[in-house]
Amino acid sequence: MQTRQLRLWQRFALYLSGAIAPWVLSTAALAGDPFRTGSQARPISDQTEAVFVALFRDGNYVKGKELLPAALERDRQEPLALTLAAAIAYLNEDWTGYKRYAQETLRAAQALTSRDPLRGHLYQAVGHFLMAGYEISDAGSGPVAGGPRRSVAGTAGS
Repeated sequence: MQTRQLRLWQRFALYLSGAIAPWVLSTAALAGDPFRTGSQARPISDQTEAVFVALFRDGNYVKGKELLPAALERDRQEPLALTLAAAIAYLNEDWTGYKRYAQETLRAAQALTSRDPLRGHLYQAVGHFLMAGYEISDAGSGPVAGGPRRSVAGTAGS
């Protein structure tokens, strides 16, 4: 079971690294809005920021999971908080929760688009990405046809 969880963490980190890492690395500091600074920063609650920092700066997934309920209570319509909730659900193989948070990310992003088109469209893309992740998960339709079903010690098969 622990090996399976490690593989899930590795896959999840790979999925998100291409989308989130460039933004995180380009910001001067992780404070408030993790993607913008100064007058361009968007308001992010301290609770959501704490989850983001725990997961992506500190690599402390256990702490991120512990902090998540407070962030969701405070920022129920914040796409970043919902995306982080989907990430935690994915890592816990909670496919029902993962799908729910992916759908909620999409809905919150669509509502945000009229007020903040850049963030709204960005998180719509993230929501679609999360839904695609669900579709290829064990709870969805499974791996892409023709692709390896599992990777064990760097080899395809089983």
